[in-house]
Amino acid sequence: GELNRRCTDLSDALRSGRPLHEYIDDEILTWIKVDPYASCREIASKLGSSGATVHGSLTELGYKNYSLTWVPH
Repeated sequence: GELNRRCTDLSDALRSGRPLHEYIDDEILTWIKVDPYASCREIASKLGSSGATVHGSLTELGYKNYSLTWVPH
């Protein structure tokens, strides 16, 4: 049918929506080095992101908040 005629390429096409932020982990780590006492909300506001995104990235990078300081764990 029509679907088979249109879909000849199986690679990922550009999509609408929020862009991928491959740089965000580096930016977050930079802020943690500048101010290890910064909250996720503070970092997010500086990066134009959400606190949940920052927290998720820090967790995936192996950081924990210990005594109000972000430390590698």
